[in-house]
Amino acid sequence: MNSLKHVMKRNPRWVVLSRFLPLGVGLLGGLVYLILTMGHAHGQVSVLDEGLYLYKGYLFAKGDFQPFQDFGPLTNHMPLSFLIPGWVQLLFGPGIRTGRYFAILLGLMMLLGLWLITRRLANVWWANAAVWAVVINPALLKMYSQATSQVLIACMLIWTLFFVLGEDRKRWQILSGVALSGLLLLTRINLAPVLVILLIYVFWNYGRDMGILALIVGVLVVAIGHAFYWPEILKLWAKWIPQGWSPFLDSYRLSASAAPFWDPAIRPEARLDSLITSIRLHLISIVGFLGLSFTLIARKGLKWPSPRSGALWLLISLYMVLFTLHAAASLGSNYCVYCLRNYIAFFSPLGLILFVLMGEELRQSQAGYGIVIIFCILVIVPFALGMPLDSYLVGSILSTDVPRISGMSLQPGTIELGVLLHNRFGLEDEHLRTIGIILLYSFLILVPLLVQVVSKWRNSFTQSNTPGSRFLAGALTLVLIELSLASIFFGNGYQEYDCGEDVILANEVAGKYLGTKIGADSLIYWGVGESPVPMLYIPNGSVFPPQLNGDYTFMLYGDSQELLRLGYWDQSLANDWIKEADYVLIDAIDYSQLRATSFEVEQYDEVNRTPPTNPCMLDSSIMIFNRQ
Repeated sequence: MNSLKHVMKRNPRWVVLSRFLPLGVGLLGGLVYLILTMGHAHGQVSVLDEGLYLYKGYLFAKGDFQPFQDFGPLTNHMPLSFLIPGWVQLLFGPGIRTGRYFAILLGLMMLLGLWLITRRLANVWWANAAVWAVVINPALLKMYSQATSQVLIACMLIWTLFFVLGEDRKRWQILSGVALSGLLLLTRINLAPVLVILLIYVFWNYGRDMGILALIVGVLVVAIGHAFYWPEILKLWAKWIPQGWSPFLDSYRLSASAAPFWDPAIRPEARLDSLITSIRLHLISIVGFLGLSFTLIARKGLKWPSPRSGALWLLISLYMVLFTLHAAASLGSNYCVYCLRNYIAFFSPLGLILFVLMGEELRQSQAGYGIVIIFCILVIVPFALGMPLDSYLVGSILSTDVPRISGMSLQPGTIELGVLLHNRFGLEDEHLRTIGIILLYSFLILVPLLVQVVSKWRNSFTQSNTPGSRFLAGALTLVLIELSLASIFFGNGYQEYDCGEDVILANEVAGKYLGTKIGADSLIYWGVGESPVPMLYIPNGSVFPPQLNGDYTFMLYGDSQELLRLGYWDQSLANDWIKEADYVLIDAIDYSQLRATSFEVEQYDEVNRTPPTNPCMLDSSIMIFNRQ
């Protein structure tokens, strides 16, 4: 029997194909990611958090305010989460286009790091699978195409792991990873466990001397970041450290008499719904964590601290701690119960690495009872969560948003895949569903068979043609297909901010209109309550900083000066500000709910309102009132 090397020598084209085909599949994944996220970047409505990162970040980067300063904007996250998008806007111009295009770039960098890590820990085909697991998940694509901190954190986390994970890591690589984990903490305080767990891993895996050096680097990065904003940065820590443990931080906290306006009552079933929805949207990631954990328990002989097992337990520990803390922060309070799905996006790619490592561990194992049980769990979970294998699944695929295409060129906004196929080929909805079901079942039957045939042919060169290896190859392929379909089906349920029209252009038009109607250096009462992105286009406009967060910083009771110092506001402050403002801006839809009751419309000239900031909602215009 000829060896694989002998066959490759006799067929040079096989050598070229084997070298460049895997790379081509990965590059194709990056290209598809770019195209899809570009469509979602133009087709999603701007959320409040996005506007705050962009507008506050721009104010901080310009030096109009400093993070955490008294009587400034509420800095409810670490400074880099605002400063990084702010610095980018200083370089390329303020606005939602800059922020969202930067988010797409960060997503591509994250995909590159994910590919490199999984190739190092597994192989190139698993690396491609990890990349495509992101590409086929509409929810992740949408979350990572907005200028929020999700994609920034995911990128930083992946490259932190890139520098640290793997054998024969050089000292500078390990220290770079530790330094980056320190910057991760300075970007989002909820990612602080990454630095702690990483330092434990370095001590355990690389020894005491390397651990001490890493500890010095990590502490130094965090300390320098805190020194720039000391002691005001303690305002943020005061929210995270229980009051009973830190009474010395009380001066940085709101007094007990302060009562928030935003305090919804959330029923237990809503918390359960949030958990199930979050699992659905990040199914492959969570299955990777659970599957690898069960696999390591089922296998015997995996002992710490070998380099590979150390990496596995580091990743499992990181995912478990981050998921637990974010679930507790979301589901354990009333502030943002449905934020868990977005919180998981911070570290969802970490679970994709775990899924790849689970596949590698299973491939290297014998198909014992424990492995069979794991496969059963992986097959059952998507259906237990509500994934149908019928026309509803096909319908979900056909409803996937894709970029608009006209004349072989991309157009702003998105369109449903089924509508695109109908426009191109004239097929009706029932025809598309029938064709989709036939293709789906053919795919489910033929692909695992093809994998087993290829596995048998390939293993014949390595003298390892065993029924167990072929069974695992086919079973793993089935699981990948099923989870991929589930990701598409569940991910399509994330539609809260979908519009399909060009939201970037709409915000630019509305913002530039504001810039032409509002004089430079004007004092503005911001009564909109939505994303302050349009404010980025007003030259040197001044706002009352606590208003930027809308109802989330509005307090029903409390000392007004204390509230103002800490970045909050109340009715008394609103009444004073509206008398001082040169212009009053408010959503057309919220005009009747204007927070300041002392607003006397007869004292103002109403300027023509802006075009809609949300092209899918005609009453999303901003009303402009100019003091007479």
